[in-house]
Amino acid sequence: MLLISGCTAVILFILDYGGKKFSFLLPNRTGLENRYRVCINRDTLLFFSAVLILVSTFRYGFIDTSAYKYLYQEVRFNIAFVFDGLWHVEPGWLFFMYVLNFFSASPKLMLFVSALLIISSYVIMIRDYSSDIVLSLLLFYCLMYLDTNNGLRQMVASAVIIWAYSFLMKEKYFLFVFLGLLAYQLHHSAVVCLLIVGAAIGAPLNLRVKGGLLLGLAFLFTPQVVSVFMKGAFSDSQYAFYLDMENGMSLPRAVISGIIPAVLSILYLKRCSDEHVQICKKEAFLLNITFLHSMFTLMGLYMQYWARFCFYTAFAPIVLLPKLACAFFDEDHYKRIVRNGMALLYTVYFAYNIYVNYTYGSLDAFYLDFSF
Repeated sequence: MLLISGCTAVILFILDYGGKKFSFLLPNRTGLENRYRVCINRDTLLFFSAVLILVSTFRYGFIDTSAYKYLYQEVRFNIAFVFDGLWHVEPGWLFFMYVLNFFSASPKLMLFVSALLIISSYVIMIRDYSSDIVLSLLLFYCLMYLDTNNGLRQMVASAVIIWAYSFLMKEKYFLFVFLGLLAYQLHHSAVVCLLIVGAAIGAPLNLRVKGGLLLGLAFLFTPQVVSVFMKGAFSDSQYAFYLDMENGMSLPRAVISGIIPAVLSILYLKRCSDEHVQICKKEAFLLNITFLHSMFTLMGLYMQYWARFCFYTAFAPIVLLPKLACAFFDEDHYKRIVRNGMALLYTVYFAYNIYVNYTYGSLDAFYLDFSF
């Protein structure tokens, strides 16, 4: 509890300091098209990233961290362990740890490289596309940071997918395919990115996205029927136990991470339609992923299996929420009221999330450990 509290205090100080240094740029200068864009200096980004990477590296544990540390030690100079399938872990992840062992026998190296990949993927995506970098960084910390310390290999796979998305948005298709295949070797659930991309490319809220949302609604209204089918189809899967789990934080998470972004996205699209504003391809892509993220979040109310897909979509609302919120206000009201209100709302959610994890004992091992 002390470590996450101290980390939060430092992060809030960094963002508060960085927020005082922001400047408003003219539209279309960088990132997505917008009336204005709040930017911060590079030092704030570096300090923010460094703090989170160091905390993740030197944590003693958090939920399944100890299991990954044990695997890291077991795979040392044992190439047969990579392919024997004993632990039902993707060979790509085991080979990743096998290679790292040549540089250090300490699992701290694995935690460092993983944190570096995860944190940098979000920070760079926010830097390139958010209309309010300070607020998006705060949203990432409140919504995702604690989760990045659990489910490590899926989190690393999702980070690789975020990198892949960024190359796709720049029309560098070979790099997208290469990184997608790499992520699949780390965690097979990364294959879902093909379905996400297949739906998200194109106009905002296109027929493919609407079809996905309708399927999600069908699951929400008949979860028992779909669950029976899925348990039969995934009975031999290493992820079958997720079918019997509900997503943590349930309703608060669904409202904060799912419903609010979806509602703001719909209102934003309506306003753009009414004012005949054309939405660029990159923004349409992020909007569609935001809709899919909301669907996965709501489906996660009944089944953890769907909530895990949020790892591959959570970056989109984090990037877009500042712009969606400021679209209905002038610059002064956005700065003084809207962004402060959003910051307060998501900070309160984060505090409640910490309280829930503390109550369940999940933070018992989340303390600094400098041993190698």
